[in-house]
This record gives sequence, C-alpha cells and structure tokens, in this order.
Amino acid sequence: MFRRVRIVIVKPIIAIVLLFPATLPAKELPFLADFSKLRLKIVNTEVFEKLPGVEAINNAPLGDRFLPRLETSYYTAPEGKKIVVVTLKGKIPYPCQFTYNSDEFSALYEVTATNAAGEKETRTIIDYAVGVTMDDSWLISTEGSRTSSVQYFDTAPLILKIAYYLPKEVTSFFVRYPAIIPGKAVISQQKGKKSR
Repeated sequence: MFRRVRIVIVKPIIAIVLLFPATLPAKELPFLADFSKLRLKIVNTEVFEKLPGVEAINNAPLGDRFLPRLETSYYTAPEGKKIVVVTLKGKIPYPCQFTYNSDEFSALYEVTATNAAGEKETRTIIDYAVGVTMDDSWLISTEGSRTSSVQYFDTAPLILKIAYYLPKEVTSFFVRYPAIIPGKAVISQQKGKKSR
C-alpha cells in the first residue's frame, strides 16, 4: 500500500519536472556573463520607417456599445534619424540564464565634422541600442534601458534583433556588445586594502 502511494505521488512529480523544466528555479542555472561565448554574427541589417510596438486592447464605439479592438502602436525615429535593425545570430553554449540590457549593445561609426579651426576631422560616435528583441515584439526605450532575461535549459540557436536610432547619413557601423575580462573583481571588506 505504501509503495503504491509513493509511486502515485512520485511519478507525477517526475513527469512535471521532465516535461516542464521551466518550473525549475532560475538559481540552478548559471548566469551567462560573457557574451563572446554566444559567437554572435551579423546576418542582416535593415532600415525601417517604423517598428510595431506593444499591442493593446482598446474599446471602439459601436452604436451604443463598445467593441474591444486590438491596436498596435508604432515607434518612429526622431527628426534627422532612421531606425536601423541589426539581426545577430549565435548559439547559447550551455544551459544558463541569459540576461541583457538594451544599452549593452552599441553602434560605433565615424562622422566627418568641421572643428573650431575650420578643419575637417573624423570623429568616432557611439550610439546605444534603443531596443532588443528575439521575436519582433518591440519595446523601445528612449530613456534608460530595458532588461530582459531568458532561461535556457539546453544549448539552442539564438537570434537577437537590435534597434538603433542612427543619423540618416550613416551607411555602415560596427556593433559592440560586452565581453568579460578574465577573473572576478572581489571587493575588500577593509578600507584601503587591495583585493586580488
């Protein structure tokens, strides 16, 4: 009798863990800190007039009643800029928690400008991404950054789409993302004492 009760209870628990690994706590997954392990490559670069934003349900008047209607908002570039979306392809190398901020991805490009002496000079400019998505559902942030976190329970292909507001005259740029310096910074508990 006891064995039968134990089997009846244990089997469903095992089935839930195997079929729904997302129910496992995130603390069991290591944090992927070094983006260079993703081996990201640029596979596409496109310019858009607008990007679809968040879908919302609004009530539309219909006679004396209101009918729910799904509406999509759109993001457009500020004056003098264009929306550029870069698609990156890579691979999640091991089961992990992949957390990123949109401002961790930046665009580096050069512009020619005239300095105070009237001479032309080349300057390197850095613009931070305004949005990152894996599925074309954009949430563009013009103030601060947006943090996303995804749990991967196995190796998997990865597609990231990065949106930038870039000046209209920019025709090419580099995409930069974070890599980790070997070692870990350890904060000393004593003031003035060096940590290793």
